[in-house]
Amino acid sequence: MKRRDHPKREAMPRLLSLFVVLLTLWHCTKPASGPPPSELPAGVRLDLDETQIAKLEELSHALAADIAGGQGRLLDRVFDYDHLLRRVLHGLEIPSDFSAGFISGLRGNPGGVAAGFLGQNCEFLRVLDRDGVPTLLFRLKSQGGGFNYHAFLFRLDEDDSVKLYDFYNFGSGEHASESMRRLAIPALAMEESSILGKLLGRDRAFFEHMDTLQEIGRQNLAQNHPEVLRLIETLPQELREDKSTRLMEITALALLGGVEEQRHFEAIESYRDAFPDDASIPLVMFDYYALRGDYDVAMGLVDRLEELVGGDPYLETLRISAALLCERHTEAMERAREYLAANPDDEKAHWLQVSAALGAQEFGVVRQELEALEEGFYYQFSEELLAADPAYAEFLRSDHGRNFLARS
Repeated sequence: MKRRDHPKREAMPRLLSLFVVLLTLWHCTKPASGPPPSELPAGVRLDLDETQIAKLEELSHALAADIAGGQGRLLDRVFDYDHLLRRVLHGLEIPSDFSAGFISGLRGNPGGVAAGFLGQNCEFLRVLDRDGVPTLLFRLKSQGGGFNYHAFLFRLDEDDSVKLYDFYNFGSGEHASESMRRLAIPALAMEESSILGKLLGRDRAFFEHMDTLQEIGRQNLAQNHPEVLRLIETLPQELREDKSTRLMEITALALLGGVEEQRHFEAIESYRDAFPDDASIPLVMFDYYALRGDYDVAMGLVDRLEELVGGDPYLETLRISAALLCERHTEAMERAREYLAANPDDEKAHWLQVSAALGAQEFGVVRQELEALEEGFYYQFSEELLAADPAYAEFLRSDHGRNFLARS
Protein backbone atom coordinates (compact mmCIF):
# COMPACT_ATOMS: atom_id res chain seq x y z
CA MET A 1 0.00 0.00 0.00
CA LYS A 2 1.40 3.38 -0.97
CA ARG A 3 2.07 6.12 1.51
CA ARG A 4 -0.61 8.81 1.44
CA ASP A 5 0.43 12.09 -0.13
CA HIS A 6 -0.92 14.27 2.68
CA PRO A 7 1.79 16.53 4.12
CA LYS A 8 2.66 15.65 7.71
CA ARG A 9 1.40 18.94 9.08
CA GLU A 10 -2.22 18.12 8.15
CA ALA A 11 -2.73 15.20 10.52
CA MET A 12 -1.58 17.03 13.63
CA PRO A 13 -4.08 19.94 13.53
CA ARG A 14 -6.87 17.42 13.01
CA LEU A 15 -5.74 15.39 15.98
CA LEU A 16 -5.36 18.42 18.22
CA SER A 17 -8.69 19.90 17.11
CA LEU A 18 -10.52 16.71 17.97
CA PHE A 19 -8.65 16.33 21.24
CA VAL A 20 -9.63 19.84 22.35
CA VAL A 21 -13.28 19.07 21.54
CA LEU A 22 -13.23 15.89 23.58
CA LEU A 23 -11.64 17.62 26.55
CA THR A 24 -14.12 20.46 26.32
CA LEU A 25 -16.97 17.97 26.45
CA TRP A 26 -15.18 15.90 29.14
CA HIS A 27 -15.30 12.91 26.82
CA CYS A 28 -12.80 10.14 26.38
CA THR A 29 -12.76 6.83 24.52
CA LYS A 30 -11.18 3.53 25.38
CA PRO A 31 -7.82 2.63 23.82
CA ALA A 32 -7.56 -0.02 21.15
CA SER A 33 -5.33 -2.35 23.14
CA GLY A 34 -5.83 -1.94 26.86
CA PRO A 35 -5.06 0.88 29.30
CA PRO A 36 -1.82 2.83 29.12
CA PRO A 37 1.14 1.34 30.99
CA SER A 38 1.58 2.34 34.62
CA GLU A 39 5.35 1.77 34.72
CA LEU A 40 7.38 4.85 35.63
CA PRO A 41 10.99 5.64 34.73
CA ALA A 42 13.79 4.40 36.97
CA GLY A 43 14.35 6.54 40.04
CA VAL A 44 10.76 7.74 40.28
CA ARG A 45 9.15 7.38 43.70
CA LEU A 46 5.51 7.28 44.70
CA ASP A 47 5.94 6.75 48.45
CA LEU A 48 5.24 10.12 49.99
CA ASP A 49 6.30 11.64 53.30
CA GLU A 50 4.70 14.63 55.01
CA THR A 51 7.17 17.12 53.52
CA GLN A 52 6.51 15.87 49.99
CA ILE A 53 2.75 15.94 50.51
CA ALA A 54 3.00 19.53 51.74
CA LYS A 55 5.01 20.44 48.64
CA LEU A 56 2.45 18.75 46.41
CA GLU A 57 -0.40 20.59 48.08
CA GLU A 58 1.37 23.95 47.70
CA LEU A 59 1.97 23.28 44.00
CA SER A 60 -1.60 22.07 43.49
CA HIS A 61 -3.14 25.21 44.97
CA ALA A 62 -0.94 27.25 42.63
CA LEU A 63 -2.03 25.07 39.70
CA ALA A 64 -5.70 25.61 40.58
CA ALA A 65 -5.19 29.37 40.51
CA ASP A 66 -3.26 29.04 37.24
CA ILE A 67 -6.10 27.09 35.60
CA ALA A 68 -8.86 29.32 36.97
CA GLY A 69 -6.98 32.41 35.82
CA GLY A 70 -7.03 31.12 32.25
CA GLN A 71 -3.24 31.08 31.89
CA GLY A 72 -2.10 27.46 32.13
CA ARG A 73 1.57 28.47 32.16
CA LEU A 74 2.45 26.72 35.40
CA LEU A 75 0.62 23.58 34.31
CA ASP A 76 2.51 23.66 31.02
CA ARG A 77 5.83 23.92 32.87
CA VAL A 78 5.24 20.96 35.16
CA PHE A 79 3.50 18.72 32.62
CA ASP A 80 5.67 16.03 31.01
CA TYR A 81 4.37 15.75 27.43
CA ASP A 82 6.94 13.08 26.56
CA HIS A 83 5.57 10.85 29.31
CA LEU A 84 2.01 11.52 28.13
CA LEU A 85 3.00 10.60 24.58
CA ARG A 86 4.47 7.29 25.74
CA ARG A 87 1.12 6.45 27.31
CA VAL A 88 -0.83 7.58 24.27
CA LEU A 89 1.20 5.56 21.76
CA HIS A 90 2.38 2.61 23.82
CA GLY A 91 3.00 -0.53 21.82
CA LEU A 92 3.43 1.33 18.52
CA GLU A 93 6.56 2.13 16.57
CA ILE A 94 6.39 5.88 16.10
CA PRO A 95 8.56 7.96 13.77
CA SER A 96 10.55 10.55 15.70
CA ASP A 97 9.22 13.41 13.56
CA PHE A 98 5.63 12.44 14.41
CA SER A 99 6.45 12.39 18.14
CA ALA A 100 8.17 15.76 17.93
CA GLY A 101 5.29 17.23 15.96
CA PHE A 102 2.73 15.85 18.40
CA ILE A 103 4.42 17.43 21.42
CA SER A 104 5.13 20.70 19.63
CA GLY A 105 1.56 20.94 18.42
CA LEU A 106 0.06 20.20 21.83
CA ARG A 107 2.33 22.70 23.55
CA GLY A 108 1.51 25.29 20.91
CA ASN A 109 -2.23 24.78 21.21
CA PRO A 110 -3.84 27.43 23.45
CA GLY A 111 -4.07 25.91 26.92
CA GLY A 112 -2.02 22.84 26.02
CA VAL A 113 -3.30 19.80 27.89
CA ALA A 114 -5.75 22.05 29.80
CA ALA A 115 -7.44 23.32 26.63
CA GLY A 116 -10.82 21.86 27.59
CA PHE A 117 -11.05 23.37 31.07
CA LEU A 118 -8.77 26.41 31.18
CA GLY A 119 -10.52 29.36 32.82
CA GLN A 120 -13.00 27.25 34.78
CA ASN A 121 -13.36 27.67 38.51
CA CYS A 122 -10.77 25.22 39.83
CA GLU A 123 -10.12 24.05 43.38
CA PHE A 124 -7.54 21.55 44.61
CA LEU A 125 -9.12 19.06 46.99
CA ARG A 126 -6.52 16.50 48.06
CA VAL A 127 -3.90 13.94 47.20
CA LEU A 128 -6.21 11.07 46.26
CA ASP A 129 -5.20 7.42 46.19
CA ARG A 130 -6.71 5.77 43.10
CA ASP A 131 -6.09 2.04 42.95
CA GLY A 132 -2.85 2.40 44.86
CA VAL A 133 -1.60 5.34 42.79
CA PRO A 134 -1.54 8.83 44.38
CA THR A 135 -3.09 11.57 42.25
CA LEU A 136 -3.83 15.28 42.63
CA LEU A 137 -7.60 15.78 42.70
CA PHE A 138 -9.18 18.99 41.41
CA ARG A 139 -12.81 20.07 41.16
CA LEU A 140 -13.70 22.08 38.06
CA LYS A 141 -16.85 24.21 37.75
CA SER A 142 -17.95 25.71 34.44
CA GLN A 143 -19.79 29.00 34.05
CA GLY A 144 -22.85 27.06 32.94
CA GLY A 145 -23.14 25.42 36.34
CA GLY A 146 -21.74 21.98 35.49
CA PHE A 147 -18.84 20.50 37.37
CA ASN A 148 -16.38 17.65 37.13
CA TYR A 149 -13.31 16.18 38.80
CA HIS A 150 -9.87 15.61 37.30
CA ALA A 151 -7.26 13.50 39.09
CA PHE A 152 -3.79 14.31 37.76
CA LEU A 153 -1.23 11.54 37.70
CA PHE A 154 2.21 12.68 38.82
CA ARG A 155 5.65 11.43 39.68
CA LEU A 156 8.44 12.62 41.96
CA ASP A 157 11.81 12.45 40.27
CA GLU A 158 15.05 11.79 42.12
CA ASP A 159 15.50 15.49 42.88
CA ASP A 160 11.94 15.64 44.30
CA SER A 161 10.74 17.72 41.35
CA VAL A 162 7.05 17.11 40.53
CA LYS A 163 5.95 16.16 37.03
CA LEU A 164 2.36 15.64 35.91
CA TYR A 165 1.83 13.35 32.93
CA ASP A 166 -1.89 12.47 32.55
CA PHE A 167 -5.24 13.01 34.22
CA TYR A 168 -8.29 10.88 34.98
CA ASN A 169 -11.59 12.45 34.02
CA PHE A 170 -14.44 11.44 36.35
CA GLY A 171 -17.01 12.81 33.90
CA SER A 172 -16.04 10.21 31.33
CA GLY A 173 -14.42 7.55 33.50
CA GLU A 174 -11.21 7.57 31.43
CA HIS A 175 -7.71 9.03 31.21
CA ALA A 176 -6.90 11.84 28.77
CA SER A 177 -4.25 9.59 27.22
CA GLU A 178 -6.92 7.04 26.33
CA SER A 179 -8.95 9.60 24.42
CA MET A 180 -5.85 10.87 22.66
CA ARG A 181 -4.82 7.35 21.68
CA ARG A 182 -8.11 6.76 19.93
CA LEU A 183 -7.52 9.84 17.80
CA ALA A 184 -3.74 9.60 17.48
CA ILE A 185 -3.79 6.21 15.77
CA PRO A 186 -5.91 7.38 12.80
CA ALA A 187 -3.82 10.56 12.54
CA LEU A 188 -0.65 8.50 12.51
CA ALA A 189 -2.14 6.18 9.89
CA MET A 190 -2.37 9.14 7.52
CA GLU A 191 1.44 9.22 7.58
CA GLU A 192 2.40 5.57 7.96
CA SER A 193 1.03 3.07 5.45
CA SER A 194 2.11 0.18 7.69
CA ILE A 195 -0.28 1.34 10.39
CA LEU A 196 -3.09 2.22 7.98
CA GLY A 197 -3.12 -1.32 6.70
CA LYS A 198 -3.59 -2.68 10.21
CA LEU A 199 -6.50 -0.47 11.25
CA LEU A 200 -9.65 -2.46 11.98
CA GLY A 201 -13.06 -1.87 13.54
CA ARG A 202 -13.51 1.43 15.33
CA ASP A 203 -9.93 2.51 14.70
CA ARG A 204 -10.59 2.24 10.98
CA ALA A 205 -13.94 4.01 11.37
CA PHE A 206 -12.31 6.88 13.27
CA PHE A 207 -9.78 7.21 10.43
CA GLU A 208 -12.44 7.18 7.72
CA HIS A 209 -14.71 9.70 9.48
CA MET A 210 -12.19 12.17 10.90
CA ASP A 211 -13.64 14.97 8.75
CA THR A 212 -17.12 14.44 10.22
CA LEU A 213 -15.74 14.24 13.75
CA GLN A 214 -13.84 17.46 13.22
CA GLU A 215 -17.00 19.15 11.93
CA ILE A 216 -18.90 17.91 14.99
CA GLY A 217 -16.24 19.63 17.06
CA ARG A 218 -16.60 22.90 15.18
CA GLN A 219 -20.40 22.84 15.48
CA ASN A 220 -20.17 22.07 19.19
CA LEU A 221 -17.89 25.03 19.80
CA ALA A 222 -20.38 27.15 17.86
CA GLN A 223 -23.13 25.77 20.14
CA ASN A 224 -25.06 24.51 17.13
CA HIS A 225 -26.42 21.49 18.98
CA PRO A 226 -29.03 20.42 16.38
CA GLU A 227 -26.25 20.19 13.80
CA VAL A 228 -24.09 18.20 16.22
CA LEU A 229 -26.91 15.68 16.55
CA ARG A 230 -27.49 15.58 12.81
CA LEU A 231 -23.81 14.87 12.15
CA ILE A 232 -23.71 12.16 14.80
CA GLU A 233 -26.56 10.41 12.99
CA THR A 234 -24.43 10.25 9.83
CA LEU A 235 -21.72 8.23 11.60
CA PRO A 236 -21.63 4.43 11.28
CA GLN A 237 -23.21 2.45 14.08
CA GLU A 238 -19.88 1.37 15.59
CA LEU A 239 -18.90 5.03 16.08
CA ARG A 240 -22.35 6.04 17.34
CA GLU A 241 -22.02 3.34 19.99
CA ASP A 242 -18.57 4.53 21.02
CA LYS A 243 -18.40 6.00 24.50
CA SER A 244 -17.20 9.40 23.35
CA THR A 245 -19.97 9.74 20.76
CA ARG A 246 -22.63 8.72 23.26
CA LEU A 247 -21.42 11.40 25.66
CA MET A 248 -21.36 14.05 22.93
CA GLU A 249 -24.94 13.15 22.06
CA ILE A 250 -26.07 13.28 25.69
CA THR A 251 -24.43 16.68 26.14
CA ALA A 252 -26.01 18.14 23.00
CA LEU A 253 -29.46 16.83 23.95
CA ALA A 254 -29.12 18.21 27.48
CA LEU A 255 -28.21 21.66 26.15
CA LEU A 256 -31.27 21.66 23.89
CA GLY A 257 -33.46 21.36 26.98
CA GLY A 258 -37.07 20.20 27.07
CA VAL A 259 -37.54 20.02 23.30
CA GLU A 260 -35.44 16.85 23.27
CA GLU A 261 -36.15 15.60 26.79
CA GLN A 262 -37.43 12.15 25.80
CA ARG A 263 -34.58 11.56 23.39
CA HIS A 264 -32.17 12.79 26.07
CA PHE A 265 -33.53 10.26 28.56
CA GLU A 266 -33.29 7.47 25.99
CA ALA A 267 -29.66 8.33 25.24
CA ILE A 268 -28.84 8.30 28.96
CA GLU A 269 -30.57 4.95 29.43
CA SER A 270 -28.60 3.51 26.53
CA TYR A 271 -25.36 4.81 28.04
CA ARG A 272 -26.21 3.28 31.43
CA ASP A 273 -26.95 -0.08 29.84
CA ALA A 274 -23.68 -0.01 27.89
CA PHE A 275 -21.48 1.10 30.83
CA PRO A 276 -23.32 0.10 34.03
CA ASP A 277 -20.28 0.07 36.32
CA ASP A 278 -18.42 3.01 34.82
CA ALA A 279 -17.06 5.73 37.10
CA SER A 280 -18.84 8.34 34.96
CA ILE A 281 -22.30 7.00 35.83
CA PRO A 282 -22.93 9.26 38.88
CA LEU A 283 -22.31 12.48 36.93
CA VAL A 284 -24.02 11.28 33.74
CA MET A 285 -27.08 9.75 35.40
CA PHE A 286 -27.83 12.17 38.27
CA ASP A 287 -30.10 14.54 36.34
CA TYR A 288 -31.94 11.61 34.75
CA TYR A 289 -33.06 10.17 38.09
CA ALA A 290 -33.59 13.52 39.85
CA LEU A 291 -35.76 14.88 37.02
CA ARG A 292 -37.83 11.70 37.07
CA GLY A 293 -38.39 12.07 40.80
CA ASP A 294 -36.38 8.96 41.80
CA TYR A 295 -34.97 10.54 44.93
CA ASP A 296 -33.33 7.48 46.50
CA VAL A 297 -31.42 6.52 43.35
CA ALA A 298 -30.31 10.12 42.75
CA MET A 299 -29.02 10.40 46.32
CA GLY A 300 -27.31 7.04 45.98
CA LEU A 301 -25.42 8.31 42.94
CA VAL A 302 -24.19 11.30 44.93
CA ASP A 303 -23.00 8.94 47.68
CA ARG A 304 -21.21 6.85 45.06
CA LEU A 305 -19.49 9.90 43.59
CA GLU A 306 -18.47 11.13 47.02
CA GLU A 307 -16.85 7.78 47.72
CA LEU A 308 -14.99 7.87 44.39
CA VAL A 309 -13.48 11.31 45.04
CA GLY A 310 -12.84 10.75 48.74
CA GLY A 311 -15.41 13.30 49.90
CA ASP A 312 -16.31 16.84 48.85
CA PRO A 313 -18.62 19.24 50.75
CA TYR A 314 -19.69 20.76 47.42
CA LEU A 315 -21.60 17.56 46.62
CA GLU A 316 -24.19 18.68 49.14
CA THR A 317 -25.43 21.04 46.41
CA LEU A 318 -26.33 17.94 44.37
CA ARG A 319 -28.29 16.57 47.31
CA ILE A 320 -30.09 19.90 47.61
CA SER A 321 -30.85 19.75 43.88
CA ALA A 322 -32.19 16.20 44.20
CA ALA A 323 -34.52 17.21 47.03
CA LEU A 324 -35.63 20.26 45.07
CA LEU A 325 -36.30 18.41 41.81
CA CYS A 326 -38.22 15.75 43.73
CA GLU A 327 -40.34 18.52 45.32
CA ARG A 328 -39.03 17.90 48.84
CA HIS A 329 -38.82 21.64 49.40
CA THR A 330 -38.55 21.68 53.19
CA GLU A 331 -35.70 19.18 53.12
CA ALA A 332 -33.98 21.16 50.37
CA MET A 333 -34.27 24.32 52.51
CA GLU A 334 -32.79 22.66 55.57
CA ARG A 335 -29.89 21.20 53.60
CA ALA A 336 -29.24 24.55 51.91
CA ARG A 337 -29.37 26.41 55.22
CA GLU A 338 -26.76 24.11 56.74
CA TYR A 339 -24.57 24.21 53.66
CA LEU A 340 -24.71 28.02 53.38
CA ALA A 341 -23.77 28.40 57.04
CA ALA A 342 -20.41 26.83 56.14
CA ASN A 343 -20.21 28.13 52.55
CA PRO A 344 -21.78 31.60 52.44
CA ASP A 345 -19.89 32.55 49.25
CA ASP A 346 -21.43 29.78 47.13
CA GLU A 347 -23.70 31.68 44.75
CA LYS A 348 -25.28 28.51 43.36
CA ALA A 349 -26.40 27.44 46.84
CA HIS A 350 -28.12 30.79 47.41
CA TRP A 351 -30.12 30.28 44.21
CA LEU A 352 -31.01 26.74 45.26
CA GLN A 353 -32.30 28.12 48.53
CA VAL A 354 -34.39 30.68 46.66
CA SER A 355 -35.97 27.90 44.59
CA ALA A 356 -36.59 25.70 47.62
CA ALA A 357 -38.13 28.57 49.62
CA LEU A 358 -40.40 29.53 46.72
CA GLY A 359 -41.59 25.92 46.53
CA ALA A 360 -42.22 25.81 50.27
CA GLN A 361 -43.77 29.31 50.18
CA GLU A 362 -41.33 30.45 52.86
CA PHE A 363 -41.26 33.99 51.51
CA GLY A 364 -39.19 35.38 54.37
CA VAL A 365 -36.37 33.09 53.29
CA VAL A 366 -36.85 34.13 49.66
CA ARG A 367 -36.46 37.79 50.66
CA GLN A 368 -33.42 36.99 52.79
CA GLU A 369 -31.70 35.16 49.94
CA LEU A 370 -32.49 37.80 47.32
CA GLU A 371 -31.00 40.42 49.62
CA ALA A 372 -27.91 38.21 50.11
CA LEU A 373 -27.53 37.88 46.34
CA GLU A 374 -27.78 41.66 45.92
CA GLU A 375 -25.30 42.36 48.68
CA GLY A 376 -22.77 39.62 48.02
CA PHE A 377 -23.04 39.00 44.28
CA TYR A 378 -24.05 42.42 42.88
CA TYR A 379 -27.49 41.50 41.58
CA GLN A 380 -30.24 44.12 41.24
CA PHE A 381 -33.79 42.78 41.37
CA SER A 382 -36.63 44.94 40.13
CA GLU A 383 -40.34 44.14 40.21
CA GLU A 384 -40.34 43.90 36.42
CA LEU A 385 -37.49 41.40 36.46
CA LEU A 386 -39.03 39.16 39.12
CA ALA A 387 -42.53 39.36 37.66
CA ALA A 388 -41.22 37.97 34.38
CA ASP A 389 -40.79 34.61 36.16
CA PRO A 390 -44.14 33.04 37.23
CA ALA A 391 -42.39 31.30 40.13
CA TYR A 392 -42.22 34.66 41.95
CA ALA A 393 -45.89 35.55 41.57
CA GLU A 394 -46.99 34.52 45.09
CA PHE A 395 -43.86 36.01 46.63
CA LEU A 396 -44.51 39.40 44.99
CA ARG A 397 -48.06 39.43 46.39
CA SER A 398 -46.84 38.58 49.90
CA ASP A 399 -45.85 41.09 52.60
CA HIS A 400 -42.22 39.95 52.29
CA GLY A 401 -42.31 40.54 48.55
CA ARG A 402 -43.83 44.01 48.87
CA ASN A 403 -41.36 44.95 51.58
CA PHE A 404 -38.48 43.67 49.47
CA LEU A 405 -39.52 45.87 46.52
CA ALA A 406 -40.13 48.86 48.81
CA ARG A 407 -36.66 48.76 50.39
CA SER A 408 -34.54 51.86 50.01
